[in-house]
Amino acid sequence: AVERERAALSMLAVGGHADTFSKTPLQDISEGARSLGSSTSTLLTDVLADPTQFARVAGDIAKAMEEIVNSSRVAADPSATEYSFAAKRMLAECDTLLKEKDFTKIVGASRTIGLKSTEMVSLLGSDNSETGKQLKPVAKHLAASSLDVYRQVQAIARRTPGADKALVDSATKLQGILQEFHSRSTTGKASNPALTQKLLGNTQGVATTTEDLLVKSLHVSTNPKDAIMMNDLYRTANALSKGIQELLGSISGMAPGAQETAQATEKIQGSIQKLQVLSLSAIGGKMARTSANKQQCQESVIANARDLTANVQKLVKNTMENQDQIGASSALVANTLGSLVQATEALAGTGTTAQQQASTVDMSKGAADSVLQVILAVRNAAANPYDEEALNNMNNASQTVRNSVSEIVMGLQGDFVAQQECDQSIQQVKACQVGIKKGPAARVPYHVIRKNINTGAIDLLTSLNNLTQLAAANPDQVGMGSKEVAELVGPLVQNVAQAAGTTTEAGIGDEIIRSAGEAVALVVQTMEASKALAGDRENHALQGQVSQGMNKAAQVVVALQENVKKGDMSEKRLDEALQRIRSTAASLESAGLMSSAGQFEMELDPNKTLADYHNDLLASTKKLRGACGEMFLGASGSLDAVAQSAIKMSHAMDALGTVSKTNAAMVSDSFSQQAVIHGAKAITIACQQLLLAAKDTNSRPNDPKAEKMLTVSNKAADEAIAQLVDVANKSSADIVENIKKIDGAKAKITTGYNEFSQASYTGNNKANPQDIVLHCRSVAKMSAQVVASISSSSDMTIEAVENIATYIINLFADSRGCARLTSDARVSQGVQLSVRDVAQVSLALLDCVKQFRSDKAETHTAVSQMSNRLADTIMACVDATRKLPGAEGLELEENDLESVALKELDSVSAKIAAATQRLLEMQKPKEGVDLEKHSIHVALLQAAHAVGHAATILIQAATSAQKELIQLGRANKAPSPYKKDPAWAQGLISAAHDVAGTVEDLVVCSNKSVEGEGEEGVVAAVRMVGGATARLVNASRVKVDPNSQSQKRLETAAKTVTKCTKELADAARSATEAKDEGKKEQAFKGVAAKRAWELQAQTEIAKLEMELETARRRMFKTRKE
Repeated sequence: AVERERAALSMLAVGGHADTFSKTPLQDISEGARSLGSSTSTLLTDVLADPTQFARVAGDIAKAMEEIVNSSRVAADPSATEYSFAAKRMLAECDTLLKEKDFTKIVGASRTIGLKSTEMVSLLGSDNSETGKQLKPVAKHLAASSLDVYRQVQAIARRTPGADKALVDSATKLQGILQEFHSRSTTGKASNPALTQKLLGNTQGVATTTEDLLVKSLHVSTNPKDAIMMNDLYRTANALSKGIQELLGSISGMAPGAQETAQATEKIQGSIQKLQVLSLSAIGGKMARTSANKQQCQESVIANARDLTANVQKLVKNTMENQDQIGASSALVANTLGSLVQATEALAGTGTTAQQQASTVDMSKGAADSVLQVILAVRNAAANPYDEEALNNMNNASQTVRNSVSEIVMGLQGDFVAQQECDQSIQQVKACQVGIKKGPAARVPYHVIRKNINTGAIDLLTSLNNLTQLAAANPDQVGMGSKEVAELVGPLVQNVAQAAGTTTEAGIGDEIIRSAGEAVALVVQTMEASKALAGDRENHALQGQVSQGMNKAAQVVVALQENVKKGDMSEKRLDEALQRIRSTAASLESAGLMSSAGQFEMELDPNKTLADYHNDLLASTKKLRGACGEMFLGASGSLDAVAQSAIKMSHAMDALGTVSKTNAAMVSDSFSQQAVIHGAKAITIACQQLLLAAKDTNSRPNDPKAEKMLTVSNKAADEAIAQLVDVANKSSADIVENIKKIDGAKAKITTGYNEFSQASYTGNNKANPQDIVLHCRSVAKMSAQVVASISSSSDMTIEAVENIATYIINLFADSRGCARLTSDARVSQGVQLSVRDVAQVSLALLDCVKQFRSDKAETHTAVSQMSNRLADTIMACVDATRKLPGAEGLELEENDLESVALKELDSVSAKIAAATQRLLEMQKPKEGVDLEKHSIHVALLQAAHAVGHAATILIQAATSAQKELIQLGRANKAPSPYKKDPAWAQGLISAAHDVAGTVEDLVVCSNKSVEGEGEEGVVAAVRMVGGATARLVNASRVKVDPNSQSQKRLETAAKTVTKCTKELADAARSATEAKDEGKKEQAFKGVAAKRAWELQAQTEIAKLEMELETARRRMFKTRKE
């Protein structure tokens, strides 16, 4: 390390060669000095005792000193560049080639030339400066010549004859190229001898002291106990530290613009001192007032403050990019600050109080202080242009200047320039106000004009609000804010004129002009109030005026937008469509409420069936789906097209709402009705959303969010329509299918009738009168089945309808075939005419079945009456058939159904009485029975006994009604209803037997309940009793006069049965609850145990519910079979 130090000193003394520098010479010196100081401190504190570490740190010290020496030599020659120093090094090696005889040194020199040549070519490859552009052509020849030198050295090594002379020629040629390269690479800048001498002297002093330090530290490391040498070492270290400080001071004076920045610093300090004197004078009331114009003084201060900001920014930029201009920029900044101080003094002299004068002076003191910090930071950054901390400090100081200048401008209340800008802007708006009138009709669509007005109105309100905020917080910017407002008023007024001239709505154009005039007038008022507030920000009255003016302007602008909206036919159509859809939704909501209350009715076409209405619904959904698709696809087009699509969609929705209600009205059960109505209502909601999304997409084209919402809404509409179709299909599928089957049966009868009407029809030639009566009996039986099942089993009803058609066809064939049995045409014709009557009444009955609804009592009456009429025509047919040969004794029903029916009713009554008696016997307590439990059982049995007793009375009432019916027929000499309608008689008998059977089941279940098997069977049996009694009452009603006393007793008895069955069900539930109350509450140990129990309970409930559903399906299937 000592030897390296001495070599560096020798180089400094004799002017040896320096390597290239990495950044700038001055910054390299600065970094080398810092590294030297740091390594010296480490040497003294940590490593003297460790020879290995001592050697490393000593090497770092030597390296730092070499960097300082090399950089000092570069800095001493301001015209030198990185390329010129490399060229000088290569020239020195060329001298070695020409003079040296030692081949080893020649090889070393050629290697150095090759490395330096490669290094310069690489550097020039990325250098786009003017110097780099000038050097690149020479560098190509330089690289080629260096390669030639290397080849000649190789030739000498191979002992090639003449190689020595060739090397001399090549080295001489390279020497000339290097001289040309060197001359082009220098800058030609002149040096300052005094500064250069000071730098070199300080560098030599540091190098000498460093050598002394290394020598002494080497001695101390080998003799650590030498106290004298140790003290001497510390003195040398202190001397080195002082030398480093002097070295750093010398390079600061050599930085670009150092002299100018020093002069600028002195001038700035003078300006600061002047401001301090002015401030003290103002505070002491000794500042003289001037007669200068205050506004002109304000303008001068603002202009100088803004110039100061601009010049400071230019100085900072030059420091980083163009250091040659640092000096000029520094002087300009200092001069501008001086002008600002003079303008501040003049403005302060216009103040009327000492406080105002002092405040005016103080507002510039911050700017002056921050400018001084900028100059100092610039001096440091100029000497260390690659030092990030120095650059950051400079930028931060310049930002402080900008902030201080902004405070100056803001502090000048009633900014003169801003006031002028406000006045100009207000006049511009007033000129627009005069031009507000109707213009010619525009060529562009109205909705485009409306969109422009809405956008302009929003921008105007935003800028006006910004102006009011600037007036209160940044008065110097109020002029700029006023300009923004004025620039927006003109285009808005033009669009308003176009809208007023384009709209075809009566009176709307005038309203648009009126509201636009009010809006612009309020804008002018708000601008004037903002201007005043900018000059007196503490004035609360002005603050209130600005706030009120802004609020009123906003309200009037909104009114303008509403008037423009009224003039938009497209918007009007959209509102009309939206209102129609909402009206449809309200109508459906009302229908749903009426359906849930069981009061929903619609005026229906008597000639249309549910199938017809269902087809209408499918057609309406298809039409609506097309309208929705048109709305979706046309959303990105014109607003007029969107409005037309909306009208089309709303009409389609309205039609769908109506047909949905008619479909619901044709469905008998309330659940299906509400499902259809709610499905239609869901579509109205989806259509509203689709309309709004289409409108939003049209107003915001290319907006991904709007397009996404449109897609989602269209999908929702499709799904809602599909769901309604599915609900309608499910709710009407069975009914429609049954209607189709009824129509099929009618078609079969009609086709058979047409064939029967042909003279060529021969029929069944093997038929006999007994076949005709047999088929009449079958038709009567099926008619009774229709009456009995139409309220409870559609499958049985359809089965009966289809059988009626089959039996009618057989009647056609048999009646025509039996014509051969008689020669009396009147007899044959009578039979066939009676068969025709049976067919026609059967068709009428099938029509009644088609129109039947369980919630419409009149349809039930119509079916019953038509069944009675069919029974009459069947009896007439049988009477006509008896006139055929051998058919005199034929009867519709061979048995005496009158006596059979009465006998069966009496038998049923006896069975029920016996079962009821058994219930009384069960009420007697047994030995060892818990009395509390027995009392519960007794209540249950008593309720069951009441049901049995009521059923007995019901059977007796039914028997009485039938006896009255028989007596009435005999008194009127009318055919017995049992003979007229044997199928009905059989149904009556069957219903009576069902009542008896269900009562017996009730007795059995009650007995099991008493024995502890649960009350579930009792509840089920009660339900079966209720169903059986209802069927008996229906069968009895068919033939009995509804106003007769017996019928009234029958109705009363039926109600009593219903009441008793309900009480029995309540008693069973009470018994179950009593058992549950006797059980202990479940106790849980912890939350986990409770959760486990709850999970098990929920699992059991789910299992029971599934079993319940399975049982219901099995029961329905059994009934159907």
